[in-house]
Amino acid sequence: MYGTTASGGTSFNGSVFQFAPPTVGGGAWTETVLDNLPSGGFSPNASIVAFRNGLLYGTTYYPGSANRGSEFT
Repeated sequence: MYGTTASGGTSFNGSVFQFAPPTVGGGAWTETVLDNLPSGGFSPNASIVAFRNGLLYGTTYYPGSANRGSEFT
């Protein structure tokens, strides 16, 4: 399972994370931060999408070109 945070991360601009199920029954899920969003874009505003090529894609609310958001891979 993949997700994003609207803030936090190393630059406080949000992050992309993965939750992996436990390897044994009753165990804990494992959280891994896949990426911390840089100052060029922050506040992810939609779900991330996993493509067949194995990459994850998403969008941010701000700033991007003309303050209209940006995309990330």
